[in-house]
Amino acid sequence: MKRSNDYAKASIQKSLNAKVYLWFTHDELNRIQKAEYPAFSNEKNSQQADGGDRPHYWFSPIKYVSQDSNRAFWKIYSAYLTLPSVDDVERLFDISKTASVLPIDYWLSTPYYSSTDKARIVSSDYQVYHRKVDTVLGIRPVMWVRAKY
Repeated sequence: MKRSNDYAKASIQKSLNAKVYLWFTHDELNRIQKAEYPAFSNEKNSQQADGGDRPHYWFSPIKYVSQDSNRAFWKIYSAYLTLPSVDDVERLFDISKTASVLPIDYWLSTPYYSSTDKARIVSSDYQVYHRKVDTVLGIRPVMWVRAKY
């Protein structure tokens, strides 16, 4: 079976959201909101994009990784949990450089711009690289949580 880096349809995204009912208590689930997230599209999937005018090209250092992400091909999907985008990881880096990396490499929701079977990862050396989507790496889920009043 050929793997795809279309995150809106990816098995990792579906699996992550299927486990939300196992990972959270009833009270926590009531506070987790399903949200709309933009998923970048690679060059080959650009015809299915909702917006953008080119693939997302990037620089490897985390502090520059979201450069021109506002121009990247994108489409919207809805989920409880997602993986961080290049924009998310750069914001985290701006808040705390050490918080943006983990001891192991982890997946981003961002595809490699010229391939349908590679996606972006954050490496423990503060760089963003790409790997084949069937590579075993860590995950770092992202979600929106409703404040408890």
